[in-house]
Amino acid sequence: VVGGEDIFATIRWSQKLLYDNGQFSVDIPFRFPHYVNPLPKLFTKKEKIQLTVNSGVSKEVLLQGTSHPLKEKTRQGEKLFFLHEAVVENWSIKDFTFSYSVYSGDVSGGVLVQRSTLRDYDDRDIFSIFLLPGNNQKRKIFRKAVVFIVDTSGSMQGKPIENVKNAISTAVSELEEGDYFNIVTFNDELHSFSSCLEKVNGKTTENAINWMNLNFVAQGGTDIMHPLTEVQYLENYTS
Repeated sequence: VVGGEDIFATIRWSQKLLYDNGQFSVDIPFRFPHYVNPLPKLFTKKEKIQLTVNSGVSKEVLLQGTSHPLKEKTRQGEKLFFLHEAVVENWSIKDFTFSYSVYSGDVSGGVLVQRSTLRDYDDRDIFSIFLLPGNNQKRKIFRKAVVFIVDTSGSMQGKPIENVKNAISTAVSELEEGDYFNIVTFNDELHSFSSCLEKVNGKTTENAINWMNLNFVAQGGTDIMHPLTEVQYLENYTS
């Protein structure tokens, strides 16, 4: 690189959107070591952050916190656009954090779809289904019948299968007595915790966690249609 030339770099970063205590948040590495700062008298340093938030629902979105002074530029339905642009003395020395909440008295939800990126080793699209319970605390809680469908193919080896096991263990533990649930795993084959929807109680919860510890083994291929077809028949069968 010849001295004085401009250098442009594009960095792609992907991570899951965290949800805790009613807020969605991201925490993205954005720290630069001191030795990459050019001499202040010779070069102007500009910092620019563009952020697009797709909340997935046409509800009121409230900004809860950000590490950098973002300004909201526009809103288009469920999409919000933020911008931070400034001349700075030094590059950022703190990570970029952003959190927001969705305010609504109604139950709402949706599906977010993301296509695979160019040169991604896994060229399959990914999707996320979410449900927001709303802020109406007087609404009567309805009985739930939940079936957890888990991919245990070879691509889930290591941390992915452990994360799923921990998440489902937590979800099952937080179901109310009177709810119903089942767990179905699939790879080349299909395995179920039970042949029917089990009623939630201390015993079935403990049995389910023990079953996951024994049966959540990542191996084999992926056959998604088999469990989806099988789950349709569970709806009418309860213990």
